[in-house]
Amino acid sequence: MTLYEFLKIGKNLRRLRLIVGLMLYLFDYGSDIFVAFQYWKHNEYWWFGLTTGLIVVPSIIVNITAISKLMTETRKSVFDCTLHLSVVIRYMETLVSLDSSDIYFLTKLRYLETITESAPQWCLQVYIMLRQWSFPSYTVVSIVLSFLSLAWSITTLEKERKLHEMKSFNFCAAVLFLIWQLSTLVSRLSAIVIVAYVFRYYVIVFLAVHWWLVTMTMQAIQQEKFNCRESFILSCLVGYPSFFHSLKTVLPTASPNFEMIVSLAYIIAENVGCVLLLFLVHPNSDVQHVDVLKPILILCIAAGTDSSFIFFNFYYYRFELDSLETVQSQVYGRSGEARVVVLGGQNLSAEGASLTSGVRGYTSR
Repeated sequence: MTLYEFLKIGKNLRRLRLIVGLMLYLFDYGSDIFVAFQYWKHNEYWWFGLTTGLIVVPSIIVNITAISKLMTETRKSVFDCTLHLSVVIRYMETLVSLDSSDIYFLTKLRYLETITESAPQWCLQVYIMLRQWSFPSYTVVSIVLSFLSLAWSITTLEKERKLHEMKSFNFCAAVLFLIWQLSTLVSRLSAIVIVAYVFRYYVIVFLAVHWWLVTMTMQAIQQEKFNCRESFILSCLVGYPSFFHSLKTVLPTASPNFEMIVSLAYIIAENVGCVLLLFLVHPNSDVQHVDVLKPILILCIAAGTDSSFIFFNFYYYRFELDSLETVQSQVYGRSGEARVVVLGGQNLSAEGASLTSGVRGYTSR
């Protein structure tokens, strides 16, 4: 195979991933709108309002984020924002250009959309079906698309982050990473739903305590590098995705690897606590079908948590630490002179610590 053929195959694969991501986005978005319409049609205005809110608010956040990168294109940006088409427009432009920086930004944008829309929407729709003990086919399709969209965006973001940092992300790494994330999502989303179903509004306390713990821990880490206000804002932003899963953040934080481990530790501890609560606490009489749901959800939470911990360790020690050591070793040339490499958008040179993205530089001689 010639170099040209190899590069052509690589471009086609990237286009295919972009097309799959676009299709999942459109079908996920469309299915949620259809579910909201069904609630309106059946006069279930409370569920209609919640479902619509989880469609509109994330869409506004994502469109503002997309437009902020394109402030020079004023008319086009305003038009995109008005019609909430910025994600689709970015997909179309990236499919044509296949520019690496554009793809990386798009994957981050897509991740923002799924973590603010697909994950909460999944929890809400599953909760509604359990409350009503009715499982319409269109709602089931919607939650499946939301889950697939969430898993796809997380995996593609990790792949593009690895490429951006000049690290390896082969097929074995992708499989381990995907199993780790699927296990975490299944266990975590199930825990949130069962807490909401059994304890109702106490799920807000459950999530608020989690966010407070993660934010305070992250702020203690960030204060070594940022001032108080910056560290608090970064900690809040990092804390939100940890509601649902653990992932190395793309934000310029002080210690992304350690923060990812802390988030996973909190998730595992809270999942274990959720299982214990299901065994020890007897719900109110108005909470029905608990005897049917309890063994299923305990299995999902317990098995998912165990699997998440195991595959996280496989992935982290095999691909995160090894790839970091490989890239760091490239800083040194055979002649003793330092090379300049790029690690996560940072220049590493012999002149000392060069900080361009808020992460440590390295000195080599």
